[in-house]
Amino acid sequence: MKLRIVFVALVVSLVALGFAGQASAASKQEWADCQNENPDIAIAACTKIINDPGESQENIAIAFNNRGVAYKNENKNAIAIANYMEAIRLNPKYENAWYNRGNAWYADGNYDEAISDYNQAIELNPKDAEAYNNRGLCYYHLKKLDQAVVDYNLSVQIDPNYYKAFNNRGLVWYDEGKYDQAIADYTEAIRLNPKYATAYNNRGLAYKAKGDTAHADADFATAKQIGQ
Repeated sequence: MKLRIVFVALVVSLVALGFAGQASAASKQEWADCQNENPDIAIAACTKIINDPGESQENIAIAFNNRGVAYKNENKNAIAIANYMEAIRLNPKYENAWYNRGNAWYADGNYDEAISDYNQAIELNPKDAEAYNNRGLCYYHLKKLDQAVVDYNLSVQIDPNYYKAFNNRGLVWYDEGKYDQAIADYTEAIRLNPKYATAYNNRGLAYKAKGDTAHADADFATAKQIGQ
């Protein structure tokens, strides 16, 4: 078994009005479809909104962002990035688009580009716990563990119930051989989400590294029972 990191997924914009409060030319159903979890439905609806000459620039940016999410869900990362870029061009202060493009860069393993986009997202919203978590993951993959811990710390300071950041900080402690600290963070993640199989798996590995096979086996069994 191996350690599992936890990445936060994409953000669909759920507001069908422009950021300046401008009314949308699209119907409520078109906006609902543009936010649909079915990529084909979302892409078709978002494209219709994008091509509507009566739509506001802010709303078109939202549609590009949401269409990017739909393409990302189809594993068409390059097309998703192009859509996020267009959303950012239309509205440079659109945090979700910066954040989502960061996620796309992360998925491609382009961690430096992802960090740059998360920096922008955090500048626009310094209280975005998920952006700090995901930027921390980039630093983790780049072996910049101290910077990763700083971001995980900020993430849980903003949201003390954010169990995924506790899990991910535990990964750093594990890699540094600080198994007791790792176990403490995994335990906190489990306290916050008792059905969080990933943290049981990772805590089991930390116990195993300490030679505590009884606790390790118990955690592996629980992780398997919950289902990973």
